[in-house]
Amino acid sequence: MHLCKKERLTTFPSDEVQIGPETVMTVLYTAKKYAVPALEKACSHLATTPYVTSLPPIQQARLFDEPQLAALCLETIDKNTADSLAAEGFTDLDNSTLCMVLERDTLRIREAKLFEAAVR
Repeated sequence: MHLCKKERLTTFPSDEVQIGPETVMTVLYTAKKYAVPALEKACSHLATTPYVTSLPPIQQARLFDEPQLAALCLETIDKNTADSLAAEGFTDLDNSTLCMVLERDTLRIREAKLFEAAVR
């Protein structure tokens, strides 16, 4: 009988990871913490897709000091402004991130709609 049995530790059993929009920023943080660059890249890409709408990710990208990801999120918000401002996470943005989004000249939305979103 072996008192100290050695087992192989596998960090990621495969190259496939399923990440949803609700967990992408948590996975990105973990990937950065444990230095898994391929997973970081995948998360950054997913965080800037219209499916995620980029509002919660922009705030977290700023929090995690990810300027490149924040810039990609802002570009996504520019391209999908109406959907981004209608997203559930819009009303949860902190004041500085909200101001950053609202002050952009590149948003594709009428000012009246932008004002309605800001009031909401």
